Amino acid sequence: MGAITARYLKAFEASGSTWFHLHRACQILAYLIGTSGFALGLFISNLSLSSLSPSAFLHASIGIAIFVSSTVQVLVAVFLRPHKRHGSRIFWNIFHYVVGYGVIALAIFNMFRGFSISGSYYHSWKNAYFGIIVSLGCLALVLEVLTCCFLACKRRNNQNQKKEISEDDNVASHQEI
Repeated sequence: MGAITARYLKAFEASGSTWFHLHRACQILAYLIGTSGFALGLFISNLSLSSLSPSAFLHASIGIAIFVSSTVQVLVAVFLRPHKRHGSRIFWNIFHYVVGYGVIALAIFNMFRGFSISGSYYHSWKNAYFGIIVSLGCLALVLEVLTCCFLACKRRNNQNQKKEISEDDNVASHQEI
């Protein structure tokens, strides 16, 4: 949800900085839930990766990578985010997008790994999770189309306004002559 709020609310200037505050709130909540999941994983594995099956070891390793990446993402976002107009902001944005979307992809993959490790016991949870992911994907697709249409209309209106201003300037300069 944090990525969706940042991606789609940011395009609407009327939202001001609301998109940023919603993004931050969603990301804080997601980080807390993810940290709880990580702690639960450590508790379940009894802090011993050597006794895990290869499938569970891969799940745990991906979980560690997700936790470390998301922690780095939070620390960089809080302490190293340059000002909007700073020259290095483009590199920070690229890092933020790549790590953010990478963590999302790994988390989705790892959730399904966890469901497959647990066997049929959590089959209904797996179906519910799949439904949530598909719903969020559909929401993102609809919002992407709407945002593209909105931005195209906005761009067209700006071009028309510039053309009208240019035509008004031409008429005014001809009248002076």
